[in-house]
Amino acid sequence: DAAQYYQESLKIVQKIGDHYAELRLYGSMGTNYLKQASEKDYLFDGYKQFDDFKNSLNCYNNMLEIANRTQDVQGQLLALNQIGNCYCIQGNYNKAIEFYEQGKNLTETNNLRFEKAFILHGLGNVYWQKECCSEAIKLERESLEIFQEFPNRESCRELCLQIIGRCFFELGDLVEAENYLREAVKVTESKLEGLGKLDANKISMYNRSALLYPLLQEVLVAQNKVEVALELAERSRARAIIEALVTRLSPNQNSQKNFTYP
Repeated sequence: DAAQYYQESLKIVQKIGDHYAELRLYGSMGTNYLKQASEKDYLFDGYKQFDDFKNSLNCYNNMLEIANRTQDVQGQLLALNQIGNCYCIQGNYNKAIEFYEQGKNLTETNNLRFEKAFILHGLGNVYWQKECCSEAIKLERESLEIFQEFPNRESCRELCLQIIGRCFFELGDLVEAENYLREAVKVTESKLEGLGKLDANKISMYNRSALLYPLLQEVLVAQNKVEVALELAERSRARAIIEALVTRLSPNQNSQKNFTYP
């Protein structure tokens, strides 16, 4: 049982006074409770889900208290980000914004550009959930600009691009929505190419990006670009399978070949 393991580990690190390990354990415990909450159905397990959210917040608050006491800036940022995320998932957007803003101020005080991008993305997501699309676009654009300064952060850029595209779609600006969502697809496909012969990972990544392609298709259909939308649908289904087959059949599995996908 994960909860029992964490509790036993917590007793040990508290006994020896390892504050760093205690902070990290509270973070792991909070994430575990949050995962359990997300796996429960509100209609059937509402009370249990509420308990999981409550336990998750307690863990993150304990984490923040230790980080504040030991002046661990990275620990503070991680805790503030997770508390904001937890409140956002519960729909308590004002509380989420409160903690994300604390994190944003902390990144600016300590000149932490990369961490600031994460906090801005979290804030942008909250404002999108609140249907404040203009503010969400502003925050996600700022986050995206910072993420572009760091290599190998395709997943971060993709998330920003998706939210910006969704916001423009909800605002009725179909051209901008298409531009940002196409860029998100480009980032996704570039990331998939970089995985080489790991076809199982590629297909898994397509599953994780399952909402991106249908959204872009919806934007295209709204502009009467039906044929383009159909081509995109076929392309999104076929690409991972084609590359998987090529990898299996290739005599040199480390080599890469270029193909024009449908």
